[in-house]
Amino acid sequence: MSVKFFFRSIGNWSWKDFSRSFPIIAFILLLIIVGCEHPDLKRPVRYEWKTVMEGDWRSHLYDVHFVSEKHGWAVGNAVDVTPGTDFEDEPYGAESLIIHTADGGKTWQRQQSGVFNKPLRKAYFRSTSEGWSTGEGGVLIRTTDGGQTWQPIETGIEHNLHDLFLSERIGWIVGDWGTLLKTTDGGQTFTQVKTEVFTGKSLKGVHFVDADHGWIVTHSTSTSPRSGYVGGIYHTTDGGETWNVQRSTAAALFDVYFVDKDHGW
Repeated sequence: MSVKFFFRSIGNWSWKDFSRSFPIIAFILLLIIVGCEHPDLKRPVRYEWKTVMEGDWRSHLYDVHFVSEKHGWAVGNAVDVTPGTDFEDEPYGAESLIIHTADGGKTWQRQQSGVFNKPLRKAYFRSTSEGWSTGEGGVLIRTTDGGQTWQPIETGIEHNLHDLFLSERIGWIVGDWGTLLKTTDGGQTFTQVKTEVFTGKSLKGVHFVDADHGWIVTHSTSTSPRSGYVGGIYHTTDGGETWNVQRSTAAALFDVYFVDKDHGW
């Protein structure tokens, strides 16, 4: 039966005939709708990344943080030091890099970090004026004027610091060899928290969704090769008083982010 004959015969159908043939009619209408879709709707959307800046310095950038559409900071290793070389062999003038943009990344200006021969690994800003940066060798610096000046915060740690998370009052910093630091005064001072669960592990990332629920991801430096597990995900439900492993992975884990208590990456 042709489609033309099918539609002509509809006029002579009874309600009983129409009810029996409704699934066929619906299927034909669906084919017509799908077939009439605009061809542009089927084309996959392609996005591109463009280089907006090439600095006039030799440096690796390790992290970037924006507090608004316009204001952002990026941090990296010592300026004009060839990546991968021994910093001690370089001149004292090799200052670790902090750059700032006030126009959404169109232009960037250097800021004086006051850190030499120790790469900065992480940047976090609470506002356009107040921010922190952590780095290797226990480096922790803070600014209250948008990065025009940076002041060191004593940590008593010589291990590398990889990540930090700050709320209004409570904050955490994680690093190598089980290093875990906590602040209860909004990031003005930090004290070390010792827990055996992180012994021999490099703590790479930390994130909290509220005062009680947080996660830390690790790269184990002393796991037996026979176990096959290198990375770990640890969870706390009591504000960091206790930490329990949620999952072990064959690959090292370097960062973690949660949008609520149930969904994270």
